[in-house]
Amino acid sequence: MNHVSETLLSRLSDYVAESAGWCFPREKWRDLERGILGVARELGFSKAEDCIQSLLSQTASKERMDALARHLTVGETYFIRETRSFEILEDHIFRELIDSRKDTTKTIRIWTAGCCTGEEPYSIAMLLDRMIPDIENWSIVIHGTDINPVFLNKAAEGLYGEWSFRGTPEWLREKYFERKGRGYRIIPRIKRLVRFSYLNLKSDQFPSPVNGFGNLDLISCRNVLMYFVQSHASNIVEQFHQSLAAGGWLMVGASETSHISFSQFSLVNFPGAVFFRKDLTRRNDAGPFQSTGPRQFNLEHASRDVQRTTLCPTTPGIPDLYLKTPEHRATSTFLSEPSGSTRATHSDPGLYEGKKGHRKNDHDLKVTASDGISILLEAAQAADDLEALAKTHANQGKLEEAAQCCREAISRNRLNPKTHYLLAMILQEQGEASESIASLNKALYLDPEFVIAYFALGNILSSEGRNAESRKRFESAYALLPKYAREEILPESDGITAGRLGEVIEPIITARAIA
Repeated sequence: MNHVSETLLSRLSDYVAESAGWCFPREKWRDLERGILGVARELGFSKAEDCIQSLLSQTASKERMDALARHLTVGETYFIRETRSFEILEDHIFRELIDSRKDTTKTIRIWTAGCCTGEEPYSIAMLLDRMIPDIENWSIVIHGTDINPVFLNKAAEGLYGEWSFRGTPEWLREKYFERKGRGYRIIPRIKRLVRFSYLNLKSDQFPSPVNGFGNLDLISCRNVLMYFVQSHASNIVEQFHQSLAAGGWLMVGASETSHISFSQFSLVNFPGAVFFRKDLTRRNDAGPFQSTGPRQFNLEHASRDVQRTTLCPTTPGIPDLYLKTPEHRATSTFLSEPSGSTRATHSDPGLYEGKKGHRKNDHDLKVTASDGISILLEAAQAADDLEALAKTHANQGKLEEAAQCCREAISRNRLNPKTHYLLAMILQEQGEASESIASLNKALYLDPEFVIAYFALGNILSSEGRNAESRKRFESAYALLPKYAREEILPESDGITAGRLGEVIEPIITARAIA
């Protein structure tokens, strides 16, 4: 394959950032190149270079933007992804909403921005269905939007294969899906709670009378903002703030909380997940896109920050609604099988067994996921190529393959701390906290000044309830930040600056010191 020149890739990266807001820095140009080859084929160009030149010479049309979205956005997700977030939704956020409205308006309004193929909004609908016994008497609207029309078509169809159910309890599939050929279709009662539509977060305005995304109780936009250049991501967060009702919640990906400003929100740090809440006293008519502005990177603001930052479970004076210590985490019932239920049987064996999702009795899938990855491993000659391949698999949700690539890269070069760090992040996504901690410790042994690894380790230890150890890791990360200029991007941080990370860590270590 003839590689596209760096000059053209640089210009294409700028074009994509300007037209769609997506961020493809130099280290992601290989992903950009792979994507543009697919765009070229779809638009009828024999050479990627000709396709790029055509894109650069014309105003972006809907057809071309759709083609870019199809090939440059990741389309891998699954039901009940990141179970900790769903536990918090059930035990705290939705419980509060339901209790406050069951005798009044009986309304709940939710938006999943960047909904991909629909698994997340349907998961939310299933959770509400289980929590509200008289749900037919409620007015519940769950919006799902995406820029990729192929994703939206699949979401609206509501038909899913086995891969969308990895890690999902079997009873949930049997209760909320109907068998359709080799797949499973969402039942009508859940399907009618969710609406899907096209929306470009970068160029479309919200809230507006046209799309109706206003006065919302919850916006979920997980692992979407990380693909936008920082200025566009910040603008989107501003518009999210305007779209929420007073007291409304914003749920984003854990990796996005460090390099994007959420200063107009109050931070609520549950063990294992971070949510943002719009102040109950904040009004939507106070003018668009208000922000309190960036904070200075020093400790003199700590006392003020602690007043606006909810840190659980160590901050005194926080209502019990927001406390969930490790010994109480098992109270969530959504992922527990209903008492007295009987499991239906299917003619085909289940795809997964056990905690780690081992495959069984599916030779074709074994060939795809095992033999196929072995071929790729043999073809990759350098550890750097394996690391890049691991990132690609991880972005597509193929975590087993991503972890295998990392381990192979480590076997070729055991002294590269960033590969141990990448493996740790993949293991964390798989729910393997102890293995993730071990991998982070290896990364820090090899590089004792690996700032972002200290921060990641602090987060995982906090989610495990190991608060004293967690605080030490946060303090280690904070102590290393003065080695960097405030606007300098930290290594392996996907664009997080030293100043922004300091703003995140500062109230955490200060509040825990006070506690």
